[in-house]
Amino acid sequence: MTQAEYSDDTKYYEIGEKKLKSEYLLHYHSRPNWTAIPRVIDIFIDKNYCFEVKLFWYKFPAKKRLFSFYQSNLLPENIIQIIEDFKSIEKVNLKTLYTSKKEKYSPEGISEDLYRFNHSSNSFSISMSSHWTDEKLFKSPEEILFLKLHKILDNWKDSLYEGIISLHK
Repeated sequence: MTQAEYSDDTKYYEIGEKKLKSEYLLHYHSRPNWTAIPRVIDIFIDKNYCFEVKLFWYKFPAKKRLFSFYQSNLLPENIIQIIEDFKSIEKVNLKTLYTSKKEKYSPEGISEDLYRFNHSSNSFSISMSSHWTDEKLFKSPEEILFLKLHKILDNWKDSLYEGIISLHK
């Protein structure tokens, strides 16, 4: 995968907008900071529960940018179940940010997870940074369900990352 292919998100998003196309249920973008190997990972899940992973990373000691792509139709069952649970909720209401902090700026080097989520009642964009997010603010059933999904995807993305880079050892 080239840098241009990695950066092209027209397959997933409406042209000129940051709105996820209707055939996709979820886009999870993760940029962990202060890691041994810098990386950015994007996971796209479609309505058929197939997924695609786009990974931007470095292989040390060479300081070369690497771009990888992986796709599968075998989404983990626990993720499918949470998405199914979401789909069964008639009206979902999620906030863009769940924070109790009053400051305007975040410290350097925080990890950031961003979600774009399509539901029959609405589309959502949710930021889950390691600095800003306050889990105590997730109170409604759909918010608690989303937090559960976030934790599962956060762990799964690390397994995906390890699996993809193991192909390049």
